[in-house]
Amino acid sequence: MKVLYDVKYKPSIVSNSPDQTINEITGLLKLTCESDGYPAPTYTWSRDGVVVSQTSVYNSDSVTRSEAGTYTCTATNEMGSDTTTVQVTVNFAPGPPIVTVSNIEASSIKVNWAPPSSDGGSPVIDYKVEVDPAKPPREGVAGDQVVISDLTKNTEYTVKVTARNVVGYGEAGTKTIRTKKQGPPSLPVLKPGDNTTTSKEITLEWSEPDENGGAIQAYIVYFLVTFPDGQKRDWTETANITDLSVLSYTFKGMKPGRTYSFLVTAYNQYGESARDYTKARVVQVNEMSTNST
Repeated sequence: MKVLYDVKYKPSIVSNSPDQTINEITGLLKLTCESDGYPAPTYTWSRDGVVVSQTSVYNSDSVTRSEAGTYTCTATNEMGSDTTTVQVTVNFAPGPPIVTVSNIEASSIKVNWAPPSSDGGSPVIDYKVEVDPAKPPREGVAGDQVVISDLTKNTEYTVKVTARNVVGYGEAGTKTIRTKKQGPPSLPVLKPGDNTTTSKEITLEWSEPDENGGAIQAYIVYFLVTFPDGQKRDWTETANITDLSVLSYTFKGMKPGRTYSFLVTAYNQYGESARDYTKARVVQVNEMSTNST
């Protein structure tokens, strides 16, 4: 004669999900736990003390920051219970940077910003700067300031700066300004050309900019050299042209393997154009041809 006994014992959790870090909206959250015990236990998942699931699995297909917290799985039968916890961190997009605008002129401004008070749990990668109306955004901006040129005098603009982390761009910090009625000239526009050369010299040509209330008195040409190892010299003035009929300049002495950047500004009674280096013309010098001069 065989005697069968039911041996009852309390649950003991044998496996559970590890701690998790997830991006808001795009992240998926799945928490599981398994337990032994007899009779078979029932399960609950709770977040910070509030029950969110009455099974051994908790799923969320589109995680929000409200789902961050400490999750507890409880396995229960008539003999008792066992618990385990999982910490869930939810990264979200950064808050708005603190934006200020300085050096407001008729055709240019300097946009400055401080990091957002909240980075969303993940470090800020870079920034996007927008000037509305009718200026294309600048994305992937490092640092904490940019010069915006080619603006229209006596015009209201809204400046927006957003920070980006692993989740994406966050809320914009904004500032509204009006450009001056008069001021330094806008930046002369360098005419496009080849971005590589084998010559020792290059001729730069540009178009006359808006005077912005004062006759142009001179054009100033700057250059910057980047060496093959990535080292750079500071921007250096190479010409100050007071003959206003001259809208070109030939730069000589270029050397192979180096990259040269050129910028032309204008000057009137209110001062010099803002140096917006994103408008520079960049030329890579390759090995010289045998007939180079």
